[in-house]
Amino acid sequence: MISPAELRAMQQLAQVSWRLEPTHVDVTVAELAYAWGVGNRTEYASEWRHRLWLDGEEALAWAWLFPPGTLEWQVHPGHPELLEDVLDWFESEVPQGERATSVRSGDTDAIGRLHGRGFGPDEGAPWMRLNVRGLEEIEVPHLPSGFRLLTMADSDADMAARVAVGTDPRFRHRGLGRAVNLYALERLREVGARRAIVGSRGDDGYPVPRRLYESVGFRELSRNLRYVGSNPVKSS
Repeated sequence: MISPAELRAMQQLAQVSWRLEPTHVDVTVAELAYAWGVGNRTEYASEWRHRLWLDGEEALAWAWLFPPGTLEWQVHPGHPELLEDVLDWFESEVPQGERATSVRSGDTDAIGRLHGRGFGPDEGAPWMRLNVRGLEEIEVPHLPSGFRLLTMADSDADMAARVAVGTDPRFRHRGLGRAVNLYALERLREVGARRAIVGSRGDDGYPVPRRLYESVGFRELSRNLRYVGSNPVKSS
């Protein structure tokens, strides 16, 4: 299992990559924390494998393998060649059967390296996108009569009930989700944030979250695409 120190190194690489090449970041700081937290609570965590490529304590690349053959990865934008080492490790860990990974559509160098290893796009697969918006101007949230907006810190809400659904099915189609998003953006601006990012499905197989985020001003920053391969094809 990934240690807390390794997680911090992976998150620091995500931060550096975000500053240098934001459209190439496939797993954000928050997504790493979420996956790590879930992993510590799942029975399958012992099967997950990982490796970090370090320069001292700084991570220049990392790979996280979810059996039987799905890889998450990140390489430092200044060291794109390390993806070859990541893919070597991936092929050694999964020598047979289908291997799958994802890459940001704007990362043409990484896409070229994947093609060189025999990977190709899975055209029918669902895909995720990162959405971004500035916080200079935020529409005032509007609520139906009888509702009010509170942060979790200011309410006595049941946390388990809060995370069970986006909007309670009894109260959907009243603009509550949109109002909550605008309220959250206001709170982010209050603490000094200048931009907000959020991930969502980008394909039409599950469009509702994307449409909600677009309704409050988010626009696509980048998208990740699933690539699959089987027999390794070494680059010359």
